[in-house]
Amino acid sequence: MLADEAKTNRMPIKVVPGPMDQKVDLQQSQRLRYEAFSHFATEVNKASDVEAVGRSLSTHVKFMLDAFLLRVAYRYEQSYLFFEASRGSCTVVDREPRHEFVVFESALLHSGFPLFLGSEDIEQDPTFSGSLFDHPKLVSFYALPVRISPRHHLVISVGNKESSRYSDVDFRFLRLIGEVLSGKLSQLLLLRRVESKNEELEDANAQLTRLNNQIGELNQSLERTVAERTSDLRTANEELSILFYRTSHDFRRPLTTIMGLVQVAEMTVIDEEALQLFGNCQRVVVEMDAMLTKLSALGYYQSSYTTTRSLDFTPILGALRAKFAETAAKAGIDLRFNLYLKDTFHSDPAIILFILENLIENSIQFCGRYPYVELDVYQENLALVLRVADNGQGIEANQMTRIFEMYYRANAYSKGNGLGLYVVRKLVKVLGGEVEARSEVGRGSVFTVVLPPGK
Repeated sequence: MLADEAKTNRMPIKVVPGPMDQKVDLQQSQRLRYEAFSHFATEVNKASDVEAVGRSLSTHVKFMLDAFLLRVAYRYEQSYLFFEASRGSCTVVDREPRHEFVVFESALLHSGFPLFLGSEDIEQDPTFSGSLFDHPKLVSFYALPVRISPRHHLVISVGNKESSRYSDVDFRFLRLIGEVLSGKLSQLLLLRRVESKNEELEDANAQLTRLNNQIGELNQSLERTVAERTSDLRTANEELSILFYRTSHDFRRPLTTIMGLVQVAEMTVIDEEALQLFGNCQRVVVEMDAMLTKLSALGYYQSSYTTTRSLDFTPILGALRAKFAETAAKAGIDLRFNLYLKDTFHSDPAIILFILENLIENSIQFCGRYPYVELDVYQENLALVLRVADNGQGIEANQMTRIFEMYYRANAYSKGNGLGLYVVRKLVKVLGGEVEARSEVGRGSVFTVVLPPGK
């Protein structure tokens, strides 16, 4: 009957949802939130930059949290990132803004507790003035600090137009969002650092390349300059050697004339005092002639090409005996020449003779009691060795490093002009060889010349 009346009068029937219907709506809402979070997490994981992360936030935050305003303050060591989402858009700032709200977030992070504020609290707190949450429609505010590590953390702040409080499920969603963001953002910041370091390395490499190119150009310029200076120096040395040789040779001409006049005077003059003066004059001229001979030979061999041919020591030793026979006889010096060669050696015979003359002359000057000068010519492997030994007075150890210097005299009793050993070293160098000296005071000296085999 009542049913018929209701049907006849067309009265609306109000259906009140029961407990089972409310549970179904809640499950449907949670399913939609988890789907939105799944899409959000997928997009964030695929994001290649922070702008893509911001776009994903602005797209899905409404469905995950039903948020009106959202701010994420992220910090990793000394790097900052701030995301502010509203009205379907998101602004990303990668530096720390100078605002009181940042101080507020730092204090919240230090406390470690979530925070809920109503509209009255927001209006009375000056911290919100000028911030994202300074909005007339804002009714409630939630903030959750998420600490991943002491140097890695973030704060998520949410503003709503409704006054209902967030449940534990809502805060779990906030926590999940924070963990997804922190993992991706730390990765992006590390990549940014790597890219920055790579750019620095590229800049450094480019600068290094420029410096290397400049150094290369400087080296080339320096090599050209050195080559030019070396060529100029070689030319100057050759010219100086030629001048040296010709000047010494020219100086010997008047000396030869003087020696001839002295010999004529000795045959014609009877006065003893005059003869003594002529004798002194002859000794001075002979010493000067010996010095000029050394200088002339040195200049000649340093400025000219050497003559390399097979060495025959028979005439060389004969020339040495003839030159020093009279001097050795007067001084009672025993000259010993020993030849121990089996192979044939090639070099410049004139230079070899001149080297040996100076070495023997030096030994004769410093002979001692029962004097002897011994020359050994032998081979050592492929090298030619010339060894001159004497039993003279020897040389002090502190003077050995200077005996090959020009015009150096080892002691006050030296009769030479200080050129003999200097010329020996120079001529040995012309032949590409080496000379060394060993000496012991009171027992004598040994000079050894080692020459490479000539071709």
